[in-house]
Amino acid sequence: MDRLRQLPPLKALLAFDAGARLGSFTKAAKELHVTQTAISHQIRLLEDYYEQKLFDRTSRDLVLTESGIRLRGVTTEMFDRLDQISKELKPGAGVLEGPLRITLPPSLGSFWLAPRLGKFWAEHSIDLHLIPARELLDFQLHKIDLGIRCGKGEWPGMEAEFLMPMDIVPVCSPDLLKQRPGLQTAEDLINYTLLHEINYDQWGEWLAARGLHSIDSSKGVICHDSNMLYNLALNGQGIALVTLQVMSEELSNGRLVRLFPELDESTSGYYLVHREGVRLSTRAKIYRDFVIQQVQSPNV
Repeated sequence: MDRLRQLPPLKALLAFDAGARLGSFTKAAKELHVTQTAISHQIRLLEDYYEQKLFDRTSRDLVLTESGIRLRGVTTEMFDRLDQISKELKPGAGVLEGPLRITLPPSLGSFWLAPRLGKFWAEHSIDLHLIPARELLDFQLHKIDLGIRCGKGEWPGMEAEFLMPMDIVPVCSPDLLKQRPGLQTAEDLINYTLLHEINYDQWGEWLAARGLHSIDSSKGVICHDSNMLYNLALNGQGIALVTLQVMSEELSNGRLVRLFPELDESTSGYYLVHREGVRLSTRAKIYRDFVIQQVQSPNV
């Protein structure tokens, strides 16, 4: 005889999952098309069922208790699996409709992906929503299908597939070398303007790893936009650290010059990522195959 399941109120579980995922009862109410009062009522029902608090109400923010964190781990997996099987069983689920939501680093989107998208749209009628972001966004919260991230391939709750190495190299415009000759060794960087992205950390780490302690990395121009940084380098305004794989076209056509290749080393890479345990849709698989094909084909 089958064991009788001990199940909480399912409507209350849905309200809890939405509140925990969105970090707001107001947003949960909007998503579920009910009032905030209704969400609060369902949460209280669930807490009464378990006889313990699921949210810490002493905090200004919506913070889960230890029990709430445990429960969210289960509800996330449960509703994700229901969502997936519903898409598979529902008639027409295989039709290529709706935008595919993709997140990736801004520079990779501008310099690597953008020139290749013509090939994608020539073969597939799939709309893309490209979401530039340096950090790893919450895929569930932002309803993201796939992402490209840089790092070592280790992100909790994510499946990562290696795409290509991420080689950080110093570059500059050939015009800069004509105007200010004398950049023979890395020690000569002391006489040039360093271009930084976000902060001084990347140049600091690059110089320290090569024992170039005489060069002050806390000087130069800081850009909070990678495209602006690359354009400054392209226009001869200084020397930037860029990703070799991203700027390969500018390096091959001579718009940028790669400096000190003997000092290169790679410890990170680009990875195609998606949520662990969530099966890719047909559209997402098509995009994934396209990206892998482009990585394997060096020419745009």
